[in-house]
Amino acid sequence: MISLPMKEMVLLIEDVISRDGEFRLYPRGTSMLPLIRQGKDSVVLVKPGLLSKNDIVLYRRRNDKYVLHRIVKKKGNDLFLCGDNQSVIETGITVDMVVAKVKGVYIDEDYYEGNKGNRNLYYFELFLRRNFKQLFYKIKSVTKNPSKIWRKLKGERR
Repeated sequence: MISLPMKEMVLLIEDVISRDGEFRLYPRGTSMLPLIRQGKDSVVLVKPGLLSKNDIVLYRRRNDKYVLHRIVKKKGNDLFLCGDNQSVIETGITVDMVVAKVKGVYIDEDYYEGNKGNRNLYYFELFLRRNFKQLFYKIKSVTKNPSKIWRKLKGERR
């Protein structure tokens, strides 16, 4: 496994996929959890080709930062992207900013063609996580301290 700055790595990726090759990348960060875990899982990158909803893509932001996120919506050349572990949808990304598309994922050393073995269940889980994340954290914070609920009901301040 080679460790290079992402700007240099992208040059290699572009070179390999331009010849219809595949490039195995070990992403860093937590934005694609639980699907892709840093240091354990990897992705196989190919030419972007035709892009559609739920594809995972490697793209370059306007600030020259490279990111691996999922397409949650596509409207013409405009892409709406979000990490699986995030709830804020990124806008302002266009098709020409995409460097590569994920063909498959190595979870540990097991290979899954596409984005996930059981896609429908995984997409449902993503839907719940994105739409109810804030509510989940509020419930969790309140249940850690039940007296907080009682004080709020009684109108007391602490």
